[in-house]
Amino acid sequence: MMNAERRLEVMKQHKRWCDRASLYSLIVIVAIFLAMNFLMDFLGASTADRPLPYILLATIILATIIWNAAARAVVEVHSLLEERTSPQ
Repeated sequence: MMNAERRLEVMKQHKRWCDRASLYSLIVIVAIFLAMNFLMDFLGASTADRPLPYILLATIILATIIWNAAARAVVEVHSLLEERTSPQ
């Protein structure tokens, strides 16, 4: 079984990976959101089309949740693999 100190180290490592990936995805999504708003203002989009950027904004929340869930899953897989391969 993996000791608590090693498990914490692995969790921190994957959490840093998750934070970087979340930050990059948030920057890209916000840039797309701002571009869509600018484009809608520039083209004079109708009121019916205005909610579309806000739907995209909801994907920011989903992207962050997915990255955090992926990091947690990687921690679990890493822990399982280390438990199976470590000498007892």
